[in-house]
Amino acid sequence: MIKSHPYIAALLATLCAAFMSNVARAASIGTVITNHTGAVSSSMLNDGDLLLVYTDTSKAYNFTLPGTAQARVLAVGGGGAGGISVGPATGSGGGGGAGGVLEKSVMLSGGNCTVWVGAGGAALMSAKPAVTIGENGHPSAFTNGTTEIVVAQGGGGGGGGAKVAGKDGASGGGGSKAAGGTGVFGQGCNGGASTVNKSSGGGGGAGADGESVTTAIGGAGGAGVSKDITGSAVTYGGGGGGAVYGAGTNGLGGLGGGGDGAGAEAATAGVDGRGGGGGGGNNNFVNGKGGDGVVIIRISAMLDGPIVKPTDESVVYDGELHTKIKEIPFAYTIDGTAAATDVGTYDFSVVLNEGFTWSDGTDDDVDITWKITKSPNSITGLAIKDWKEGNTPSRPTCTYKIGEVEYLYSNAADGEYSAVQPTAPGTYY
Repeated sequence: MIKSHPYIAALLATLCAAFMSNVARAASIGTVITNHTGAVSSSMLNDGDLLLVYTDTSKAYNFTLPGTAQARVLAVGGGGAGGISVGPATGSGGGGGAGGVLEKSVMLSGGNCTVWVGAGGAALMSAKPAVTIGENGHPSAFTNGTTEIVVAQGGGGGGGGAKVAGKDGASGGGGSKAAGGTGVFGQGCNGGASTVNKSSGGGGGAGADGESVTTAIGGAGGAGVSKDITGSAVTYGGGGGGAVYGAGTNGLGGLGGGGDGAGAEAATAGVDGRGGGGGGGNNNFVNGKGGDGVVIIRISAMLDGPIVKPTDESVVYDGELHTKIKEIPFAYTIDGTAAATDVGTYDFSVVLNEGFTWSDGTDDDVDITWKITKSPNSITGLAIKDWKEGNTPSRPTCTYKIGEVEYLYSNAADGEYSAVQPTAPGTYY
């Protein structure tokens, strides 16, 4: 039978560590930007970025940044409405030009930010309207304090009536037996022209000109451009399709929310939130309204206070990640190991980017050597109950401060220890 008090003279602790991210990301920004009212959605993406999406065209919206922020901003202007023809001896309703599509990566200053979302050009609701040219879309904009960050212009309205050119805009409207409107470089493209009766050009898209036509058909709207600011690819700024008078082939709207032209029914509106141009139409039928724009802001990192110089002060091991300075790439570059968990000596350097200073007003490079030192463990109450041969072996117990415990056994105090628990009668250490 196993004798009493089998002492465990050797106890080894295998320490575990948890690696934790400690980067100044938008995961913390979401808790400090709490007044982003008006955003149709505010969400955290998988990479921790904060995404704000604005689509309401009724008024301007504001939010306050507590510090310098790294961001991408996409603004899409409202699309132009399609035109309407008044008779077969003229052209037909040209497609509306797409709203401008403009994206910037930018460093935002702390303070007030303002968002405006441009509405699409309104449809002409009456039969045989006095006004036959489509209405231009309205601009979308984002400002940081008094600085304009992006202004995406509205799309040009489609031409209509007696040989009327498409309007100029971010993308030009399609012409009604006339030239297409001119687009804005960097935001959109030109509208398509038409040269024969009953025909019309397609509205320009953000990525391609509207189709010009030389036969009695409606030109297709120009294609938009794809953006991935939301985390997935979305195409914005398709031009509206032109109409043909009466029966015939009408132009399809461009990829990215452009509305289809229609000669014998109501034309299709541009898609809201994409800035698509409206489809061209004919008298007795409604032309296509321009699609409303959108403003999307993606905030990836923020400085919500001064940049404090790291120190070489040592820390005591506790199993947690210790970070001497957070990773904020837009403010400075870290070379070396500034965050660690295990006991050891580490080195790193920090170089500020242009325009940034330390909290003490200096901008010098910093070289740091720092340590994580061993922590004295605390082990108390080590005990194990005797047991008889053939019974289930008792397990030792103890109370310890940190780490995990591994129990080792030996039949002699100065012998070789093993993790295999003994089963034969005897006294063990």
